[in-house]
Amino acid sequence: MYQSLLATTSSEGLQPLGTAAQRSFELVSGAVRARLGEEHALIFAEPVAAQHGEAIDWHAPREGRALTLSELSDAERAALKAQLAQLVAEIRAEAETLASSPAPNDQRLGEALLNALEIPGEDMIRAIRDASGALHPVLLHWAWLRDEQRAVRGVLSTLVARPAAPVAEPAPEEKRASPALWWLLLLGWLLLALMLAAILWLLVKPCGLWRTGPDFCPVPQAAIAAALTETRVAADEVAALEREIALVDRGCQPTIPVLPAVPETAPETTPDAPQQKTGLEPGEAERKAALDRAQGRGVEVKALTFLLEWSGPADIDLTVTCPAGPTVSRETPDACEATLALDASTDIPIDDPVEAVTFPAAPSGLYKVTAHLRDARGAAQVPVRLHMFRQDGPSRSYAGMLEAKQADWTTNISISR
Repeated sequence: MYQSLLATTSSEGLQPLGTAAQRSFELVSGAVRARLGEEHALIFAEPVAAQHGEAIDWHAPREGRALTLSELSDAERAALKAQLAQLVAEIRAEAETLASSPAPNDQRLGEALLNALEIPGEDMIRAIRDASGALHPVLLHWAWLRDEQRAVRGVLSTLVARPAAPVAEPAPEEKRASPALWWLLLLGWLLLALMLAAILWLLVKPCGLWRTGPDFCPVPQAAIAAALTETRVAADEVAALEREIALVDRGCQPTIPVLPAVPETAPETTPDAPQQKTGLEPGEAERKAALDRAQGRGVEVKALTFLLEWSGPADIDLTVTCPAGPTVSRETPDACEATLALDASTDIPIDDPVEAVTFPAAPSGLYKVTAHLRDARGAAQVPVRLHMFRQDGPSRSYAGMLEAKQADWTTNISISR
């Protein structure tokens, strides 16, 4: 993100399209860049929302001087709109291809790209003049529409040139209906009345009115399910943060050892030891050590690999719920085309157990990873470390704590292409 701030806009009077994940700048720009190229991806300005989301800063995706359409000459404005229309048409064609795919992930991505091509109005179009003087179009407030009863969609579609419709020849003046055909008019009105009655009858039941009274009210299950899913994800994130804060608080309690008196000696000069960075999440060295230990026990790292490690004799199970819904566990070790590559549950405890789940491909979506304490084997608390490795993306590590009253530790990890 460059330092050039294009504009600061308010979300008041606007409504977003799709879910928050579908409006992700990384998802939209990354998908367009991978399928169509850099020039297509750079038409989307990067949004940075304020703390409460009432204002959004839009940053330029490339270097140059930002201009509004009114600051351009007529020729420059026409050329910029033509360039934007070409880019939008190619992105829309790719999005419609994805939307018609039988794969659910492609369908969701196609919907996200189609939503990204919607803006509240032409005042959200900016131009950036680079060092060579060339103009490049940039979109603000993409994937948003005006919050009206019938919001106008397809603002950018009007920029695409369309062939002129042929002018129809005027129809010859019809002759007045013969008085002998009055019964056809009566029949037409009768059919219209029957159609209106049928439509009214079909609308009565969904409106909650029936012969027995107002006792029928269908519930929008899809909307409720989506809201419950977002609530659970937010609750998991809050619980994870609370556990991490508790771990930090415990680590901050000082321990003052009682040392025996020693005779005074001349201080020895030693080189300063490099300070190691500490934190809740393990570092690269710890991830590498865990990966080496797992590979030493026969684990083959694939496109997406989850490793769970801990110390001590406790018996812990690793489960991963993939975006499609099935869960990889001891009972279903090959769900989602994944593999439970390493299971540390044995009758004879070991000091450095590791469990691993590998995916030959990394479908985008939300992964629910859970560590379940089956048997503490005398341990009051068991700290666990979760490592996520990707062959074509960044690796991450997470820390958690298991105990008798908190036998499950869960974190949600979002994977995007």
